[in-house]
Amino acid sequence: LPAGRLSAFQRAWCTPENVSIYMRGRGGQVQAAAEILAQALQWREEFQDVLSGVRVPAWQSDFRVLTRCESGHTMVYLCYRHHVPPSNIQAIVEHGAVVLEHAVRALRHGAEQFDVLVDCYGFNATHLDCRSLVGILRMIQQPFRDRLRTAIFIGAPSAFSFVFRLGSRIVKEETRRKARFAAPEEAVAYVLEVGGPVAARAVEGAIAASREG
Repeated sequence: LPAGRLSAFQRAWCTPENVSIYMRGRGGQVQAAAEILAQALQWREEFQDVLSGVRVPAWQSDFRVLTRCESGHTMVYLCYRHHVPPSNIQAIVEHGAVVLEHAVRALRHGAEQFDVLVDCYGFNATHLDCRSLVGILRMIQQPFRDRLRTAIFIGAPSAFSFVFRLGSRIVKEETRRKARFAAPEEAVAYVLEVGGPVAARAVEGAIAASREG
């Protein structure tokens, strides 16, 4: 870490629960775990203003914490129809950081992971601009390490394969295996299975609302 010390903001985040994620990620090897933990801490310091609520990011889409499963896992949702043209890369990453931070804070019953639902309705050529993808996947790899349970891509058109292939080259195989593709009704059925009826109704309602008008 810069200057070899933690800021108060970084120190407050270093709970036994959070630190243990990085220890598990490196098989209990302290030095190796310290290296990836340091990466996460540096990232958190970089985004401290938005993570702490001092500054509200410029919202770039409808990406939000949508619901919580009976198990305590949270589910975040995004529909491409409501995503502005991806020109402000920093704003997209800041928006994503705040949503994932709230997804972690909203976990209950000992759950440690969230699900990401990406509704591809409205996906178009402007969304092929993948400059923000590196920053988003960087968040998943260290700052939110092992927090992703499943990524569900709903109704993905063939053009989306370009984005998915690019992202797949950035993340590790373990993360790639967490992705699944589903039609809207399949996504709702899956959420019903893993999250219960309340979560399923929330997802069904969000999918329907994104297709109105």
